Amino acid sequence: MGSNYVVQYKSLVEEYDESVPLKETVMADEVRPMPPEVTEAPEFHIGNRVDAYDLDGWWVGTISSENNVYGFHAVFFETTGEKISYPLWNLRVHQDWRGGKWVVSSNNKKKKRLALLF
Repeated sequence: MGSNYVVQYKSLVEEYDESVPLKETVMADEVRPMPPEVTEAPEFHIGNRVDAYDLDGWWVGTISSENNVYGFHAVFFETTGEKISYPLWNLRVHQDWRGGKWVVSSNNKKKKRLALLF
């Protein structure tokens, strides 16, 4: 049986009292360090996996349309079926936790390689 940890969030709060930081019990395999910042300027294309900052947290989604004239990208969230537009500053390259380290999502790497070939 795995270990559990109590996690206290910095920016999420309890519903019953917004002055109390949210605490949750999570399984050990769900605990990992924050992903490193990607220092290169992101260029997103349809199909890229991204993290979108919304409602005080980062949520995994997929770019579903190129940026519009206002600089927004539409992001589709498989878990909710929603499609929401975000400005570039609310998006980051999605990274996966594999083998004890963060790696750029394989979907994003394929898109970059294709862009270099043309």
